[in-house]
Formats: sequence, structure tokens, C-alpha cells
Amino acid sequence: MFSDAVFFFPESLILFFAFVFFLFAVFKNEIDLKSNLFFYKGMFCFFFMSGIIFLYESFFFEFGMQDIIFKSTFGNGLQLFLFYLVITYVFVILRILYQEQYRILEFLIFLFMSWYGIFMVFSLKNFLFLYIVLELVSFGFYLLTAYNRKKLFSLESGFKYFVLSSFSSMFMLLGISLVYGFLGNLSISDLSLYTSTLNILGNSAVDNFYVLCMFSFLCILVGISFKLYVFPFHFWVSDIYQGSMIASAFLFSIISILPFFVFLNVLYEGYTVLFFSNNSYYIFFFLSLGSMFVGSIAAVQQMMVRRTLAYSSVSTVGYYFTYFLYPDFVMIRDVIFFIIIYITTLLGFWLIYLNCKHLNSNTFIEQIQSFSNFVNYNRLFSCIILFFMLSLGGIPPFPSFFAKLYLLSDLIFREMFIVVALFLLITLISFFFYLRIGKFAVFFYKKNWEFFSNSIYLNSFLCLFVTGLNGFILFYASDILITCEFLLSI
Repeated sequence: MFSDAVFFFPESLILFFAFVFFLFAVFKNEIDLKSNLFFYKGMFCFFFMSGIIFLYESFFFEFGMQDIIFKSTFGNGLQLFLFYLVITYVFVILRILYQEQYRILEFLIFLFMSWYGIFMVFSLKNFLFLYIVLELVSFGFYLLTAYNRKKLFSLESGFKYFVLSSFSSMFMLLGISLVYGFLGNLSISDLSLYTSTLNILGNSAVDNFYVLCMFSFLCILVGISFKLYVFPFHFWVSDIYQGSMIASAFLFSIISILPFFVFLNVLYEGYTVLFFSNNSYYIFFFLSLGSMFVGSIAAVQQMMVRRTLAYSSVSTVGYYFTYFLYPDFVMIRDVIFFIIIYITTLLGFWLIYLNCKHLNSNTFIEQIQSFSNFVNYNRLFSCIILFFMLSLGGIPPFPSFFAKLYLLSDLIFREMFIVVALFLLITLISFFFYLRIGKFAVFFYKKNWEFFSNSIYLNSFLCLFVTGLNGFILFYASDILITCEFLLSI
């Protein structure tokens, strides 16, 4: 079982810095970012880790140490993308945590714990290890959800997240135990060899081994679907987004999906033959189209910003699952491209949303109607909000349009015309709730003026940078697609 493990040097650095933050939390009660060097030391640590990752991307791969540090081009490419997401996230939320008077070090410890688990998912090829690191990620998310101990709704959301996620973990453990029962070990590669010998044609459904493999696959899939809030296991996600503190909701929105999606790809490596069976096609058809449809319909009915983003995430997971309808190189390339576009665009919207605080109550806006008159408050940001909403909706010629167009072209090429028709219908529905936010920010006026606090300089700068990045993607979408293809081909 330990033969698949490698020496995780970059991941160990994350664990080391989490331990350093823990020591600071033990021996220091409060942090003043304006007068204390801890903030700058922490940023130095992040840049140091960035340099380490670039080091093994270039130097070690070139000089033959890829077995020790270099896992795969695809895995390391996603790790770098995730790394800079977390860097941006930490830069943004440190100031927010300081203003809200939360304990920063404890938050960073939980964040690093989850971050360590996420990075480990990219490297492991053993079911037991994968289950452990996914639980490590989930455990950090439980704590971050319930981090605001003064708010009852936050504690309720954290407890709900814990109970439902534990329920999904039971399904995963049942499926993994079945794998160990008929295989004798938990190696992904051994499982792939075993399932490749199964004949899934003709009367194979009565074969005991096939039924056992299929049942274990379904148990693991149900468990991971809970954690990915895929329909019909999505009913809890809006309460988690709304009840948790805004820094935690920001994290869940841009980062939480990635590790579980990577786990699904690992599951595909183990059950490759089953993924191409008719039974699996109907299962993923139900999960994919159901998530897109239910997420879009539920988002249309919401008037709360965070609940709308939660159901938008449910709908987006449905787009991710279209890959498993016909898993091949082209589909995974276009899905990865869609993930990068969606997360980058959503990041830009969050950077603006975190600047929107009521001046009197010093609280973040919750209602979509609160964006009214925003164009009079900040015309540049209101236009940027409209830009991001048009992009998330997939309206041409914005970046998400190309991402959805590539997915749609793949489905048409494979003659999945029913999926294409439903895909287009759901995309039209999603236009409504995305454009509604943009409408209130730019075109809607009301008599009661809402005063907002001054924008945070760093958030504003990063927002403009992400906007420029989306503009770059708009003009160089084909080049980014070629880059995704290169990462997958090696």
C-alpha cells in the first residue's frame, strides 16, 4: 500500500508552515498587521513556497528528479493554478479578518490544513490515502464554516456540514471496503487492471464480480457527489454558503470543488471500463443534467447573493460532469478549460463583492437589490460586475461563452443531441439570474440610497488585474486551450 507513496516535498512545506502558524497562535494572542512584522513574514513564506514550486517545475524535471518531486504535468499545472488562487485568497481575506476582529492565526491554520489535503489529492494513487486526505480537507472546511462562534447560524451550518459530510463518508468507506474485499489491496492501478478484465457486454450483469465492482463504484460516487453537492445531494449547500462567514464562503466558492473533481478523475482511472458502460452513462446523464437544471431553477428563485452563488456552483458542477458522459482526451481538455475560466471569472466578482459593505452597519450586503445605485457609487466597478455576470452567463463574446461552446461542440460531435438541447435550455435559464445582478448594479435605481464603505485598495487592484486577465483570455482563448492540451498530453 505504501509503494505508491512518493516523497511529497512541496506538500510537506505547506504542513511545515501550518505548524509555524500554530506555534505563533500558541505564544501570541493578537496580531496587529499594521505594526507587526508577522504579516510581511507570512507573505515572504508564500513567495518562498512559490519559488520552491517553480524550482521543481523547471530545474528538477529537467535534471531527472521527476520521480521524487515531479508527479505529472497535468497535476503540477493544476497545483500551480490552485496555488495562486490560494495566494490571492490569503491576500484578500487577511485584511477582512483583521477588520472583522477574527483570530487570524487560527483561520490560517485551518486553511493550511485544508490546503495540504487538497495538494495531496493530486499525487496519491491509493484509495485509503485519498480518503484520509479528503477527510482532512473536509475537516478544515467544517471548522472554517463554524468559525464565527458568535453567530448561531454559522455554528448550525458547520454542524450540518459535518453531519451530512460524515454521512457521505460512510458511503465512500463502504465502497472502498468492497474494493479491498474483492481486490485484496487499495491501489488504483491494480483496480484498473482488474476491471479491464471484466466483460461488460452481453449477460455480464449477472456476473457477481461485475455487480460487486459496480456497487462499490456507486457507493464511492454517491459519497463524492455529496461533497461536490451534485443533484440530488445539493440541498444543504445554500445554507453552508449563507451561514458561514464570508471569508469561508469565498473559499468554498473558488477552491472547494477542485480536489473532489480530481478524485473523480482518479476514480475514472480505476473504473475506466465501467465508465464506458451504458449504466454509467445514464447515471452521469442524470447527475449532470439534473445539477444544471435544478441549480439554475433554484438560483432564479433566490434574491440573496450568496445563495445565488451557491446554486450557481451546483449548476456549474453539472457542466463538469458532462465530461463523464463520454470521457476522452478532448472532453477533459475542454472541461479543464471551463473550470479555469469559471473560477477566474468568479474570483473577480468576489473581489468586488468583498468591497461592498454598508457604511452604517459595517456588514456585507446580502440582498441582490442592495446593488441598486451602485453605478452612482462606483461606475467602474458596476461595469466590471456587469462584465463578470455576462461572462458567467456565457454570453458572446465573453470568455465563458468559448468554454461552453467547446463543450457544446464536443457533445454535438458525439451526437448527443438530447444533451445538447437540454444544455442550451439550461444555459438560457442561467442568463436570467446572472443578468439580474448586473441589472441591479448598472441599470436599476431606487430612492433609498445605500452608502458603502471605502473600497480596500488591494482588493480593487486585484479586481482590475483579474478583469485584465479575463480580457487576455478573451483574445487568447485558443492559446490557453492549447496549453491545457499540452498539460494533458504529457
